Amino acid sequence: MIRGLWISAAALSPTTRAQEILANNLANAGTGGFRQNRVAFERVVQAAGAASGTTGTAAPVGTSGATDGSGLEEGLGAAPRLVTRIDPGPGPLEATDSPFHLAVAGSGYFAVQGADGELYTRDGTLQLAPDGTLLHRSGYPLLTEGGALTVPPGGTFTVASDGTVSVNGESRGKLRVVALPDPASLSHAGTGLLRSAIPGEADATSRVIQGSLEGANVDPVLAMVDMVTLLRGFEANQRAIIAQDGTLGRLVQWANG
Repeated sequence: MIRGLWISAAALSPTTRAQEILANNLANAGTGGFRQNRVAFERVVQAAGAASGTTGTAAPVGTSGATDGSGLEEGLGAAPRLVTRIDPGPGPLEATDSPFHLAVAGSGYFAVQGADGELYTRDGTLQLAPDGTLLHRSGYPLLTEGGALTVPPGGTFTVASDGTVSVNGESRGKLRVVALPDPASLSHAGTGLLRSAIPGEADATSRVIQGSLEGANVDPVLAMVDMVTLLRGFEANQRAIIAQDGTLGRLVQWANG
């Protein structure tokens, strides 16, 4: 009986966290280049189960490294664990005809010089600093293979499909477009930026599109469906706890005569 109470209670925390992740995805459905987090529940067999030779199973609600460890599961069999991973899939492209809007056709990412090293993004919303440095909307410089790029006052720039940047008709190098092969190494860094534990490598297959922006790879309808599914599971575990608590209470009353 107590084991049943624990199993139902142990499911509530990761389910709540999964709802928070899906809500964040939904809130960023209109954020350019945003990469949603996918979530999955893994049934982790602890020491008691491992001793009997059983193994863990995964029941995904999506795809995807963070875990929810309550420290309560030892010796009580299986406990649900939340696994998350950033979805690298593309978002929809929208033509804007603005020279300050760039998109990547392919799996590559723009490189941005962050405060603590390179950051990566699919959001090509650009702006000019007072000194003419071409910046990502986060305020960090957009990188070419030779570093940051400066556009002189009153100057214009164009970006070819291979990433070559021309300022006032003069070639100024190529944008640093990189491949990030391991989605498990990615984490959000804010303002449409991603951090990677594995440095990006030059991507020669992706193409740059000037005058277009990529949207978030979030489907609001599917996100809402997943949230409702999680809510129903949360409510079912709540009802199971109430039912088992009532049964346990009646058993204690009977035992005490």
